[in-house]
Amino acid sequence: MKILDTNLWVFGTLRTNARAERILNEIECGETVSAINAYMVQEALNAFDRTPSFSPEERDELKTLFFFSRLTRMTGLIEAPSSRDFADSLLDERRSNVHRRYKADTPTLEVREEVDTR
Repeated sequence: MKILDTNLWVFGTLRTNARAERILNEIECGETVSAINAYMVQEALNAFDRTPSFSPEERDELKTLFFFSRLTRMTGLIEAPSSRDFADSLLDERRSNVHRRYKADTPTLEVREEVDTR
């Protein structure tokens, strides 16, 4: 799986870099697998908006016809988990693998030892 920098998505869509264009073609036909998340999509859209050589109408066409439409056709593209999904899964993993032993020698409980059961 290839995780692409947003610039590769932008340059490949604008066809200003042959390598980026080739990689996007490989993802579109399923030869290469890549992931993209909402943050990367927004970064690309912002980059298109900053491209001075396009009129607002051309930018809209670029975003809808060439970027969004192409994303929906890419058979090698998967949605990347968000950073929140990743953090939640790590937290769940940690919670499921750690058992705490408690010793009640006072009216309150306090942690005496952590045992990792991995």
